[in-house]
Amino acid sequence: ALQKSTETTWNLARNYYALERDYEALTLFEKLVGESPEDADAHYYLGMVCYDLGDLNRAQQHLIRAITLDPSLKDEEVEEILRETRGDAAQTKT
Repeated sequence: ALQKSTETTWNLARNYYALERDYEALTLFEKLVGESPEDADAHYYLGMVCYDLGDLNRAQQHLIRAITLDPSLKDEEVEEILRETRGDAAQTKT
């Protein structure tokens, strides 16, 4: 039952992300990271949602954690976000 619940949460979270329903996605990805702190994909998506919401500090933290856990997640988009957040992680995205 737990596996099915986690799978359902993943599917719903990714759908919210794809639909740009960031606050709903944020809540679910936070839950997934809380339940599985070593899940690189959960950190990746949480970082991306945080970035979309302008929370650069959290975006940076989760993306760095994601690529630490799974270096294959580091692509051009992630590198660009990390370059941007290094300079202004304490600020919000304009």
